[in-house]
Amino acid sequence: MRHPRSTTLMSPILSPAPSLGANPSSEKRRRTLFCALTMAALDPAVLCDAERCVTEGLFEDAWVILENLPPETTSSMEADRLRLRCCSELEAWKAGIEIASTFATHADPIEREAAAEFFIALANFLNSGGQA
Repeated sequence: MRHPRSTTLMSPILSPAPSLGANPSSEKRRRTLFCALTMAALDPAVLCDAERCVTEGLFEDAWVILENLPPETTSSMEADRLRLRCCSELEAWKAGIEIASTFATHADPIEREAAAEFFIALANFLNSGGQA
């Protein structure tokens, strides 16, 4: 899947995020992200790394990790809840609408709550003059 704001595939190793620059700490961060992505193929627990990134406000990093999870983990409800949170923060409204629409009719209250939070964020964005 493509990053919600780009028209090309993301490559955390070859193209750093615009805010990273070329300082040593960003290089260390990119290397750490590369290691996490390499381990994702071996360890489904990398979902915890994505959750940590979301908690720390590193939504682009979380998005990259989520998109590179093994197939059996990528389609999990936990991954979709994190992905939905990233969609709100990255203003990836179209991708978020797909997930939230599915969650809105889900029997589990956790998914319904995640959908509601996303739709509230979208409503606030639209109310402030933004376009989805």
